[in-house]
Amino acid sequence: MSEEKSVLSGVPQGSVLGPLLFLLFVNDIGDNFNSDYLLYADDLKIFSTDKSSIQRDLDSLSTWCENWQMSVARNKCETIAFYHSKRGMDKDIKFTIGGATVPITSRIRDLGMFFTSDLSFSNHIDTVLQIPH
Repeated sequence: MSEEKSVLSGVPQGSVLGPLLFLLFVNDIGDNFNSDYLLYADDLKIFSTDKSSIQRDLDSLSTWCENWQMSVARNKCETIAFYHSKRGMDKDIKFTIGGATVPITSRIRDLGMFFTSDLSFSNHIDTVLQIPH
């Protein structure tokens, strides 16, 4: 039997009801977003073809976190732009969250899959098969 403990923010970790309580807690996180978003457990992806919309949503996320005494793990945040052209990625992408710049990457891992900005799966296949470059 566990001891009683005060929870200052979020939900108790390691409890039976923790995952359900967390989902209820973050259920409204995207209510003010203009962009599309995906929420899987504690992982949030915001995506749009409009860069300014994404930045507004990141600002909205910061406000939500501040209101609910939550924090964003900035060291786990990344920006990736997917493209289908020979000219490559838009070099003018710059997003901030809570005053910190979100780093840009050309390769990202999501739920065990590796995606590159050119949407080639060769990097994923090489990584899974552990083929050196």
